[in-house]
Formats: sequence, C-alpha cells, structure tokens
Amino acid sequence: MAQDFSGGLTFGLARSNISDVDVDLTGLSLDGRLAYNIGSGVTVGARFNTFSLDVSDADLDLNGNLIGLNVSYAISDAFSAGVFYEHGEVGADVSGTSLSAIASSNTYGIEGSYTTGALKLGAFVSVSDTGGLIGAALASADLDVRSFGLSASYSPNSQLTVGGSAIRTTFDIGAINQDFDVDYIGLAGVYDINDTFTVFGGLSRTSQNDLDLDVTTIGLGVAYDLTAMAGMPMSVSLELARTTPDLGGSDIDVDTVRLGLSIPLGTKTTKAPLNSTADAILNPSHNAITQTVLNF
Repeated sequence: MAQDFSGGLTFGLARSNISDVDVDLTGLSLDGRLAYNIGSGVTVGARFNTFSLDVSDADLDLNGNLIGLNVSYAISDAFSAGVFYEHGEVGADVSGTSLSAIASSNTYGIEGSYTTGALKLGAFVSVSDTGGLIGAALASADLDVRSFGLSASYSPNSQLTVGGSAIRTTFDIGAINQDFDVDYIGLAGVYDINDTFTVFGGLSRTSQNDLDLDVTTIGLGVAYDLTAMAGMPMSVSLELARTTPDLGGSDIDVDTVRLGLSIPLGTKTTKAPLNSTADAILNPSHNAITQTVLNF
C-alpha cells in the first residue's frame, strides 16, 4: 500500500509583526496533503490547511481552514483529468464571543494536467458560492464567483524544482451588472543542497485593479533533515517572509518568522514544508482569495 500512498504533514509556529502599528501575531498551523492511487489509473487526494492567530494586546483570535478533496484519472502516461471540491472558512474569537464563519466558500471544478519529461502543466476552472456573515450580507447581490488557473513545474533533476501558478477569480455582481477580477501570480523554487539541507523560496502578488490594491509576499527558507537523529523521516524548517499590502500607494509590511516540523508520508513527498510560501505557489488552491491567504 505504501507504494501507492504519498503526502506529508507540517506542524507550524509563526511570529509576525505589523510595521507602523506595533502589533504582533502568534500563529499555529497544521497543513497536510495526501494522495492514494487505488488502481486502474484512479487517484484520490485530500488536503487541509488550518491556522490560528493570536493578536497581541487585544482579546482577539483569528482562525481559518481550507479542506479539499479531488479525484483524478490518468487518461494516459501524459494526461490526467479530474474533479475537485474545496471548502474555505475564516472566523474569529472576540472577547470570548466566537464568530465561527466571518466568510466561507465552497468551490467546485474540473482540472487536468499534462506531463512530458521534467515538465508538468496544469489547468482548472471552477465556480464558488459564498457563505458566513459576508455571504449573508451579499445574499441580495446576485453574486457569481468563477475562477480559472494555470500552473507549471519543472524538475530537471532530483535536486531542483521550479514552478509557478496563476489564478483569476471573477466576482460577477448581477444586482449592479458589474464584475471585479482578483488576479494572483506566484513563482517558487526548491533546491536540495545535499542529503541534509534544502533551500526554498517564493514570490507572489495578488492584485485588484478597481481598488488599486496589491498584496505582495516573498519568502525564503531552509530545511534540515532530522532522519538520522530522529530515527524516522522528519525535517525542521525556518522561513523568513514579508507580506506587503499596498492600497492606493499606501503600504505596510508584515514580517513573519515561520518554524516547521514536517513528516513525509508514503514514497513521494513534498519538497518544501507545507507551511511555506514556496509550497503554496507550487501546490495552489483553486481560488485567488484562498490562495492569497495560504501565501500569507
């Protein structure tokens, strides 16, 4: 069974500082990705990303999660196609009062991939429905949410993987007969220096032109293999990241230090820790908004 099972888990701890307002955030996260080949070309996969943020000097906690399921079929050695579902949710705890779903979404779609040699290309289209408090507020807006995305990765050898992803999510508001696009693009790379050390990095940007809004994230990190010391496959990672939201020329910086403890599952594992900017870019979600939150 292990030959057909792959994936990994990353337990994360993060500390962030927001410039100019002297606010610190302490976060815990758990990220996982699993895939199982059940035979006859059919693979079943799942992913989950969950986080909790504590805001310093305020009785406020933020939390969120993303859960995804997918089924794919290998049409040939090169082509595969499938369907997927994702549920994303953001909530808060304010002064002991829980707001379990400030915003939520359910995303459904189809995806496909093409592999030739060291190059893998992917594409998807999806639709989403919104929920939570924001979804309730928009109930009369006749809102349709559509997304499409492209991804590519190139692994010329077992040490190096580079790739990128791009997503456009369109919010079509029927009540005012107008639509708004949110565009995401990211580039990332992972390189095994030797059997012990791995370096990884990524750069992404999310844009909304009508609001003159850009959110840029850059992350650089290193991972160290603990297998020899721990007696089981395991690695520890450290990443430094900066996220800069820019609204109409006015920006702030959110500087983050991330620690991660990663445990591979099965025979094929992810190269970068699952709580890293690089992994979010190389293994994107199916919506520009949820993808931006993952990069953060």
